[in-house]
Amino acid sequence: MKENKKKSLLILAAFLCTSSIFAQPYSIQKTWVGSTLEYLRIDSQKAYFEVFGRHPEENKYIIKKDTLRLYHEYTTSGDQFSKVHVKTYDFRIMQSSDRALQLIPVNANALELSDHKTLLSYIERSSARDTNFRFKEIRFKATTCFGTCPDMSVQITNKKELKFIGGAYAVKKGFFTASIPDSLYAQLLQILSLSDLKNLKTWAQIVYDAPEYTLEIVYDDQIKCLKTYFLPSVCHELINYLLTIAGNVPLEKQEDPFELQFQSECGKYPNPVYTGDNLKNE
Repeated sequence: MKENKKKSLLILAAFLCTSSIFAQPYSIQKTWVGSTLEYLRIDSQKAYFEVFGRHPEENKYIIKKDTLRLYHEYTTSGDQFSKVHVKTYDFRIMQSSDRALQLIPVNANALELSDHKTLLSYIERSSARDTNFRFKEIRFKATTCFGTCPDMSVQITNKKELKFIGGAYAVKKGFFTASIPDSLYAQLLQILSLSDLKNLKTWAQIVYDAPEYTLEIVYDDQIKCLKTYFLPSVCHELINYLLTIAGNVPLEKQEDPFELQFQSECGKYPNPVYTGDNLKNE
């Protein structure tokens, strides 16, 4: 088994050495997003790949000439775990600038990973920033799971006011309010500007051991309403912000209980968007 693994690593090392000779004119070690919630983040060691409706994949990668190869090593009971197998996903790199990237799947694994899309078009994530939206408030609720996922709800308004309800495994239990410091409020707006609010949506899911999230964003005279277990990668920073914000501000305990009102239609597909006369909680 060790010898097989050594051979596999030698092959990959040779592939990597060759790639340095034919380096791309622009670095692709960035975060890339597509117009329909495609997401690709490439760092110095791994690539995080997602197309809408499929769970994200995390793989090692190498670049050879004009090919991006994602790969992972695995063993299987079919050969009593005696061999190291390598599954590869090959994409041809079509790139016109340091802010635009196109990938073409060139083997069956890559085509399946891409949900059978024959061309993936991306722009560098900062280029997709939307700074023109008018934020009013955001509400978020998370349930527990079979582990220690926090049961909590939070609301933040454009007046920098926070309401927090903490249950099991939350940073604090009970009903709390707080004021959001300017720096944390600015961080929220920055994250929202990169979360592709216009296209943000989810898909029908059957999940048994994960927290369920309800997310409502009131902006531009509409309410974006999502209720699901897994959200697109483009808004993962937003979810992390909302899960942790109560631990980053001084909470003031409230003796009188209160509720955060969510739209009753959340969780239906396609995801509802409330506009005009249908707006609630205004």
